[in-house]
Amino acid sequence: MIKSIPASPSTSIRLLTGLLLFGALSSLHTQVEDSVYFRFSQDSGWSMGNDQFRARFRMDADSTFRWVDLADSSGYTLWEASPAEPSSPIDVRIDNTTFNARSPLRFLNQQPFPVKNGGKGLALVFHDPADQFEFVLRFEIHPGHPVLHH
Repeated sequence: MIKSIPASPSTSIRLLTGLLLFGALSSLHTQVEDSVYFRFSQDSGWSMGNDQFRARFRMDADSTFRWVDLADSSGYTLWEASPAEPSSPIDVRIDNTTFNARSPLRFLNQQPFPVKNGGKGLALVFHDPADQFEFVLRFEIHPGHPVLHH
């Protein structure tokens, strides 16, 4: 036999308040998790971010892979790449060859990958024109963190 315990009106109000608060927090948690995104458009390139920031990259007409800008959650541009001094997350020297924002690359593919703690990952794969080197950029974004790991 199950015992029932009568609840007073104040207990019912506390229980209802607790359930509403739990529901609101659960909804907030889901919204934060769903805020992580990676988008690609042939015209504008890659846009990635969450509810804290947005970072954009693109392949230019000369086949270079470059940063475009970094913006906060409202869309306000915090940093914008200079056309005169372009920047890229690929910036390495191998023997006597430098690969950077001024180096042509061939984009091969992109692949999402799992990330712990509700984050998302995206790997971008490039080759140099001579097909001697492969560059794999692995981006990770976590909900609620204004950080792009690569």
